[in-house]
Amino acid sequence: MKIFHDDVNEIISKNLFNGSHVSNEILCSKGCSDCCSQLVTISKSEVSLLLKIPVKINLEQLKKQHHLTTDNWTQELSEEEGKCVFLNRDNGACNVWEHRPANCRNYFVTGSNKHCSVFRRDPNLSLSLKSVYADVCISAFYALDGGEASMSDFLYEKLS
Repeated sequence: MKIFHDDVNEIISKNLFNGSHVSNEILCSKGCSDCCSQLVTISKSEVSLLLKIPVKINLEQLKKQHHLTTDNWTQELSEEEGKCVFLNRDNGACNVWEHRPANCRNYFVTGSNKHCSVFRRDPNLSLSLKSVYADVCISAFYALDGGEASMSDFLYEKLS
């Protein structure tokens, strides 16, 4: 997984940040976790890696997120309930940053970060941005790894 995640980081670095004006438009910064309130898909190997990290997971929150889709995520959950189970609520940091899923690595926002959350997103004020090359790499890896599912579904399946 480390090699795969390093490759994704390198592709993103070269594709989005190497000599590109895009890096000046990205507002993501440490402690800003507004985007960490959406459904994230991951691979089986990524969930296995995350389960090896000694971090407490809120099982009640995970249970609420389980079986939801991008279509009903914001209808079934409050913004607080939709936050990632690996998010440190005190400082907005990711508790699994070094091992975060590839899809988290490949998600950036331009515009106003006050509108990053899927619960408050205004597409006129903020836009999500991904490296197409990294997206292809991630999709290929997930297909080879047996497919992808929402992080909450994979985690719930393993922990319940």
